[in-house]
Amino acid sequence: MYYNPKYDQSWNDAINRELNGEIYTFEEGDRELLKEMCDEIYASSGKQVCTIYELITCLKPSRIAPIINKYILGFKSEYMRSHLLYSIILDSIEIENMDELVVQMYRQFRLSKYNISPPGPNKSWVIYMKYDNILAQIKSKKYVPEIIEWYKSLREMDRLAVTLHKIARKWRPKELEQIMVGHLLNTSPTRADIDLPETGDYRPTLEYIYLQSRFNAISALKYYPSERNRDLILTYADHEYKELSKFAKKTAEKMDAKLKEMKENG
Repeated sequence: MYYNPKYDQSWNDAINRELNGEIYTFEEGDRELLKEMCDEIYASSGKQVCTIYELITCLKPSRIAPIINKYILGFKSEYMRSHLLYSIILDSIEIENMDELVVQMYRQFRLSKYNISPPGPNKSWVIYMKYDNILAQIKSKKYVPEIIEWYKSLREMDRLAVTLHKIARKWRPKELEQIMVGHLLNTSPTRADIDLPETGDYRPTLEYIYLQSRFNAISALKYYPSERNRDLILTYADHEYKELSKFAKKTAEKMDAKLKEMKENG
């Protein structure tokens, strides 16, 4: 069992959970690469660490971000990759080609075995939750068209809600509006629409993703006030799910007020 007298018990417990594979899933070669990265950090800063928990908790991100950037794509575990990237973004550390790195890593996540959690409890949510908050920090409009294409998938409508609202609010691309309208018009999605087999207890379920995509599409459309969008949102005003019904009515009311204001101001 690992023990460092400089750390309190809770820190030592967290480190041991990581070393035992209880926090991250280690893939082949990940532990060796982590050691190599930690050795370089020690040579650079004089700080001796052996876990991601220590990297994030005990060191100044500004001192280790360039080293993390050097190694991050070499890790195979998406739990490790997303957590390391999130720690850099969270501390607002600027590294070279950050937007490109973020988009590249999410592309790779979508193609990985972690993209859809196996039947049973959803183990991937912690990964895409981090990626959502990371992607929302993108500064360049260069990658927005590619991200918009991702929203054609109901799965991404559920997973990347924060990023969706950021793009709709900041850039209001017409292509995004059209995709949101399309989702709201599709009231009978199938498991195939979210790349799921016809059988198996996969989570989140189709029903959950369907409902979340309604909420997120309506929320995004509030940045595109028009009578057509207002009327489309109102088609959900009598939805059997009461929270969705209330949200649709409230959003339509606000859009109606916005349309009146726009009309009055010419």
